[in-house]
Amino acid sequence: MKAVIRLQLMLIGVYSVKLSCDGRQDGAQCYGALGGAVDLMLVDNVSEISRFNWRKNSSTILRWRNSIVYNTKESRFLFFPSNGTVRISNLIRTDSGEYKLELNDKDGKVTGRRTLQLYVQVRNQVSYSFNQMNISTCVGPSCDGRQDETQCYGALGGAVDLMLVDNVSEIPRFNWRKNSSIILRWRNSIVYNTKESRFLFFPSNGTVRISNLIRTDSGEYKLELNDKDGKVTGRRTLQLYVQAPVSSVQLVSECLSQGQMKVSCLSEERDSPQTSQDI
Repeated sequence: MKAVIRLQLMLIGVYSVKLSCDGRQDGAQCYGALGGAVDLMLVDNVSEISRFNWRKNSSTILRWRNSIVYNTKESRFLFFPSNGTVRISNLIRTDSGEYKLELNDKDGKVTGRRTLQLYVQVRNQVSYSFNQMNISTCVGPSCDGRQDETQCYGALGGAVDLMLVDNVSEIPRFNWRKNSSIILRWRNSIVYNTKESRFLFFPSNGTVRISNLIRTDSGEYKLELNDKDGKVTGRRTLQLYVQAPVSSVQLVSECLSQGQMKVSCLSEERDSPQTSQDI
């Protein structure tokens, strides 16, 4: 059976090229290719944010005020309020650096701060030193499941953390299930675990940890959010893939048109995980 895994392609040993990056966590590291574009997700729901400033060094790039965005940089920086994402096009080397986001309430009081580090790399500087790499390099130990239809991955026998909600204290009730079986119930700040102890919920960060992963943990999980009267306020699904550990992988490159390169990650192990990305 062939399985698909997520791979972070490495540049010069430690850097990678990405077309998009989740910058909602403080200290996020994001990557883009010189001359290309990168999408940086800054916030979840911009309609709930009165104000924010996004800057690099002392230069403000974007200002958000009462549902209106003010772009103080050139048109290469484009903000999409629908998903809280900024796109930087035609990347240049000086786009590399630390970006700071400051969130404010309607009175201007600071409600949050976080930073994001962007690295702009040359397209063809790719390292192929992936031999003897464990699958944990390709499959992360955690996954952000707050978006509907998220795909998450875990290694057989290992553990995976699945982030389900932002602030569970603001949610009166929820049910989390796989198929018709309820795994977790949340009721008025109390969690009821209806599965074995391998499933552990952390209210402090809205995350469930599944330990000692087995193949039958793979599948679709459904989250249903409810208000205090039981009325449904939201639904989303998450697909989990549990795969056998891999002792080593191989990168295969293929030159494409217009100076692009396709790099594939392959393994001959039982699950034959593989992935590819254009650079």
